[in-house]
Amino acid sequence: MNFTALRAVVRNIKSHVSCPSCDNSYSNDDISVVSSIGDRCIIVAQCDYCKTSILITASLTPSAQEGGATSINTNVEQLDPNQIVTSDDVMNVHQFLKDFKGDFGDIMKK
Repeated sequence: MNFTALRAVVRNIKSHVSCPSCDNSYSNDDISVVSSIGDRCIIVAQCDYCKTSILITASLTPSAQEGGATSINTNVEQLDPNQIVTSDDVMNVHQFLKDFKGDFGDIMKK
């Protein structure tokens, strides 16, 4: 994903996504791009007002409904600040990656 596409995703988030806890809008400073692979990216947005964080997965896809124009699809999930990553979580990811022989793009689609 190029910088122009990332800027479009961030603009989309700022205009269409609000904090699920307090309905506050997000600014550039509240949005962090964690990963970008191909036409998909993972973004974390933290509300400046109430500090609630959300995880956003976004992709740019050609839309048949819009005559082939590119559309931005987003999926928003609220993060639980009390959730702790355990040593078992780390070992599970390690084991998965050790044996993984697939394509990370396929994982991102799920």
